Amino acid sequence: MKSSLLIITILFCLNVNAQIKKGATLLGGNIGFFNQSDKPNTSSNSHNSNSSLIVAPFYGKAIKQNLVLGFDVVYQYQRFFANDTSKYKINLYGADILIRKYKPLGHNFYLFGESTFGGNLNNRKLKNFNSVIKTDEHGFGFQVTFTPGISYSINNHLQLETKFYSFLSAAYTHTKFINVPPGYSPYILNTISFNSNLSSLSNFIIGLRVLINH
Repeated sequence: MKSSLLIITILFCLNVNAQIKKGATLLGGNIGFFNQSDKPNTSSNSHNSNSSLIVAPFYGKAIKQNLVLGFDVVYQYQRFFANDTSKYKINLYGADILIRKYKPLGHNFYLFGESTFGGNLNNRKLKNFNSVIKTDEHGFGFQVTFTPGISYSINNHLQLETKFYSFLSAAYTHTKFINVPPGYSPYILNTISFNSNLSSLSNFIIGLRVLINH
């Protein structure tokens, strides 16, 4: 199995020093790419691949010293091939409200906790190459996440940070299957989920925050 994960986080902070003071404006966002390929060591030609792209620009305002309130908008595209027989594509559009609290640890280190609440609209398409079966899904969802992280001030203009993406999360999804295989009727599926990424190191995000003085 081969996999790769790349997530770039850049935040531009309009502030007068490294301390995030009340009234500071933060601009930036996340750009992420994930690719995974799995080809068993057998004589068969089976092959699975999964790739995803996510873009999420961000705007925030420090409502108190070291307390930032903001929002982001999200676009995600995901494509999955299973055994070269079927293709699954997802387009997701969403937005989140975010609040992040920084706590100075000394020696230029900060601990922060980040909570988000957001929603999304999504469209999914499944196609089987060995038949004429096609499935279309439309839906929406809401989610709450908590993400801890650590930030380090390299100097007054540059900070390095890492965070454990979606450390804890809860979500509700509503999906309507509108184009289903012959013999099936369109139906609706509602789900509630709770997740933790405690054991997955691949969910770490490493990024830079650039502080631009007035």
